[in-house]
Amino acid sequence: MTEPNPPTRAVALLHSTHDPATYEALTRKHRLTIVYTVHTDVAAVLAALRSAVTTQHRTEQ
Repeated sequence: MTEPNPPTRAVALLHSTHDPATYEALTRKHRLTIVYTVHTDVAAVLAALRSAVTTQHRTEQ
């Protein structure tokens, strides 16, 4: 028997108008363990953070 995969560690980048119910549903559906959360009203900040996280992920692969 194979063991199920452990939850995936994730960073949450949230706009202040996010829907908490959707956030919770996605976290459960994808078995995410949120290790850091960023809340902001500025879309440009979210875009910059997303780019930085993507770049870091690619360099670790």
